Amino acid sequence: MARKLNGRKRINIAKMQNKSNLDVTFSKRQVGLFKKASELSILCSAEIATVLYDLQVIGKKPSENEAKKSQIEESEKNGQICESEI
Repeated sequence: MARKLNGRKRINIAKMQNKSNLDVTFSKRQVGLFKKASELSILCSAEIATVLYDLQVIGKKPSENEAKKSQIEESEKNGQICESEI
């Protein structure tokens, strides 16, 4: 029996209550945002600066902040532009 697919659905824009879902959604949308900025930079020959503040990172341990920094540095190496993240 074939599985029925619903496709994309419009989501309600409100703060997510489930911490796990929130983290996953943040990561996916962060990657998408940097990808779009990189594409725009290439297509329009423009310099783009992306600033993303993650307020949840402020209270975390330094080791977790270092992991975020390494992700940012990796994005910069891959041509994705990221000015700063807190």
